[in-house]
Amino acid sequence: MALGFYATGSLQRPGGDLYGVSQPSMSRVLHQVTEALVRRAGNHISFLRTQQRQLQCDATCSIINVCTNFTGSCHDSYILSQSSNYRLSEGDRPHDGVLLDR
Repeated sequence: MALGFYATGSLQRPGGDLYGVSQPSMSRVLHQVTEALVRRAGNHISFLRTQQRQLQCDATCSIINVCTNFTGSCHDSYILSQSSNYRLSEGDRPHDGVLLDR
């Protein structure tokens, strides 16, 4: 019952009706299962952390900069704006090159 409830995000009353139990019984079951999951979470549950990776290459495809400091929720343009090569390209020195993205 509890796992079905967690998976669907349903309300307790319709979830209880589906399994033939009252809303108070459904609430007690959810509380007990949630407590059991929390007690075991550190040993058995892990969440993957996504990470953005950005490589900068020169015209010969040699890697000139690698950035892996940002989580997956960061936008590419923000990561680029934080790179040392971007700051150099924004300066007054002349530069040859094109910025590409795939």
